[in-house]
Amino acid sequence: MNLLIVSEKPALSRWIAAHVRATWPNADVTFVHSVPYGNIGFKYPRGSKLQDYPRVSEPVCKLKPWDSWCGSALVLTRSGELVPCVMSKELFFAADQIVFAGDPGHAGVGAFEVILHDVFGDNRAVACPALTLNSFDKQSLDRAFAEIRPFGNVFEQSRQYGRVKRYFDWNWNVNALAVLGETQRCAGVPPDAPPLSKYALQLLYELRHEASCTENELHGRMSRWVGTGRFHYQKGEGWPTLGSAASRGQIIENLLAAGLLVRTDSNGRELVLVSARGHTLLGMLHPDCKDLDLPFRVAAWCAEGDAAKPTIDRYIKTFFGKQLRFLAL
Repeated sequence: MNLLIVSEKPALSRWIAAHVRATWPNADVTFVHSVPYGNIGFKYPRGSKLQDYPRVSEPVCKLKPWDSWCGSALVLTRSGELVPCVMSKELFFAADQIVFAGDPGHAGVGAFEVILHDVFGDNRAVACPALTLNSFDKQSLDRAFAEIRPFGNVFEQSRQYGRVKRYFDWNWNVNALAVLGETQRCAGVPPDAPPLSKYALQLLYELRHEASCTENELHGRMSRWVGTGRFHYQKGEGWPTLGSAASRGQIIENLLAAGLLVRTDSNGRELVLVSARGHTLLGMLHPDCKDLDLPFRVAAWCAEGDAAKPTIDRYIKTFFGKQLRFLAL
């Protein structure tokens, strides 16, 4: 039997390799790695005019080319060694069985669905065997391999959360590339600067009236985002963040690259603050573009599932419609 394990990254494959070989002793085993933020993106529409916005639509995802895929494919030998091999679509078609072994969060779960849908053009992911990898001590791994169940049954909540997050992110990005892109151009942001993401914008607002702060302080505030204080989480619930641990540094770097934040030195301490260009940009935005509670809203919409789509549509159309009219003044 040809067995394909879709893991999140090579380090995870190495961690579970012995359990995989013990569970499928006679299989020909290959690991491929989803690396969600490296291998999966959106295919944005091209050629639209500013008057075509705001608009809402279903996400169109795209995979990174196989020859530049993040995370080499690995073959598990009968002796337990992991040997690199060429990453290709054929690895999926050659598999008699495909097993999910990614992170149980929405990013890892969503990546598995997106990859298999792109490769096969169907929803076979829901029937694939899935490991629930919450911890990597021997007892937890033993339990995970003993309790393999269909992907669609195990991860319905994460799948739902991820679908809605992709829907919001896609529609935000499609509109922001056009509407906020035009606003950035008018504010003097270079055309090759990174686009203004949903959380980069709110971070810029947060820092608008501050003299400066260190990047470490900024990371701390982003990782425990307060917003306006209107939203509260009960004990046991996750605290909202402005970006993930993987993206927070990139959010800051993108603002610096666009010249909306600048670094400065004060008594040997490196600080960041909103630049003159950043203040110009903020002055060109409709006041309602400031929404410090956006991380709370996104989390609530994702938890609600597909029923939240009409609310998301209204938010997107209102947010970008106001900004378009404001730009025209």
